[in-house]
Amino acid sequence: MLDSNRGFAGAINVGMLMAKGTTIVLLNNDTLVTDNWLDNMLACLSSDEKIGMVGPVTNYISGEQQIAVPYSAVKDMPGFARSYNLHDPARWRRTDRLVGFCLLFRRELFEGVGYFDEGFLTGNFEDDDFGVRVRLLGKSLVIAEDTFIHHYGSISMKALGEQFMVVNNRNESYFSDKWHSPEEWIFKVLQHPLAQGRTLPGVRGFTRNGLPYKASGLMSIGSRAGSAEGLKESSVSPSRGCRR
Repeated sequence: MLDSNRGFAGAINVGMLMAKGTTIVLLNNDTLVTDNWLDNMLACLSSDEKIGMVGPVTNYISGEQQIAVPYSAVKDMPGFARSYNLHDPARWRRTDRLVGFCLLFRRELFEGVGYFDEGFLTGNFEDDDFGVRVRLLGKSLVIAEDTFIHHYGSISMKALGEQFMVVNNRNESYFSDKWHSPEEWIFKVLQHPLAQGRTLPGVRGFTRNGLPYKASGLMSIGSRAGSAEGLKESSVSPSRGCRR
């Protein structure tokens, strides 16, 4: 137990500092895992070294990872998930954003990207920031649509009451000030000659700078990688923040 509330980023960083093994799972405490959830996600991650991070679908989240579910009572959820979570690579697709309620990635990705940015207060947008940094390494974000877990949703954030929007708006401003146009940065960085055809050390320096890049050269940027073979492309641009 932490001796104080360090927010989502701070708590995650303590966990990653202590984590062992070759893969890391970040899992919110307001989730219920299901049959085959981890096997399916591991299969997706291990299918292509160009995949940096994998997330499942769920019943309650912002963006593309939310799906309609047939149950209204949680007691009926396991039966639905059991029939839903059938291993199927055809249901994996690349996306531009994964929400931090459940993330799977390799240890070497963490070693390249570094810790979550604790400049974000309490919660929201720090997972968007982490995803941008993963993509700057030339790695793909993938939704494993053959994997469902239940998410009660935003329990800690709802507890903020009237302060929720204050925190959310402040984190949105922090994200915008840091990246300005993240898609433009990703495109420019991965088109740079130093990023072509090889993997470079990482993007650790991106966690605390006001701007996403301030060193000379591109020594902290990885190689460009396209989507994993056979993955469907995402065409949706989801709203960020607010629901995790």
